[in-house]
Amino acid sequence: MSQQLASLGRASQVGVVIVASISLIILVNVAQQILFANPNEPPVVFHLFPFFGSTVEYGMDPPSFFKKMRAKVRPPESGHTPVRNWSNLTGSSF
Repeated sequence: MSQQLASLGRASQVGVVIVASISLIILVNVAQQILFANPNEPPVVFHLFPFFGSTVEYGMDPPSFFKKMRAKVRPPESGHTPVRNWSNLTGSSF
């Protein structure tokens, strides 16, 4: 495996390392959400990318995002955005 990587050009090596690193970060993030959920905290809305969380989906249409997440997880739920973690504790419908 390392001989194959060494036979690639410098740009290809950098690309392989970047793709492998991002894949590892996503894998660790997903495993952390699934395997190490804290039962003493509100459930976290599932997300693939750390730091971004569900920002895009939440930013496009917050009311429908909360309806969709409320159907998946019991209220109150938590989520992650680049600025902060959030919790929806109201349980009201939009």
